[in-house]
Amino acid sequence: MNTREGNGGWRQVGITKDLGETWTKHASATTAEGRLRNPFCQGILTSLFNTEEQSYEFGNDEKHALFFSNPNAGKRSHMTLKVSTDDGNTWSKGLLYDERWGMGYSAIYPIDKKHLGVFYESQHHYLHFIAVPYKEIFK
Repeated sequence: MNTREGNGGWRQVGITKDLGETWTKHASATTAEGRLRNPFCQGILTSLFNTEEQSYEFGNDEKHALFFSNPNAGKRSHMTLKVSTDDGNTWSKGLLYDERWGMGYSAIYPIDKKHLGVFYESQHHYLHFIAVPYKEIFK
């Protein structure tokens, strides 16, 4: 589980192996490479697997990737897509897709084998949609 906390600093990550009866802190929450910013805003995480039935063109040989989107700076600015190929232990620096302030919630979903779709709220509650090549996120 990846959650925002009221601290305005870093997101909290917990794992469970018994369907939520008990939780432990994920190791990523304690390292600079594993932490994700939390500017008092929702973030979205999706997990994609390359399988025989479905193959994504990541531009490398990765079989599994986690993608994360949220504002990466205070005042809800610098909307960024990050990727992890080690189950969230470390994250890329990210691909900046909108640097304006006043950004908000986002949703991400694979739209085809080459692109991740990003639907997000911008200033004055306008809504935007972009298709981002996986290869660009991995750069």
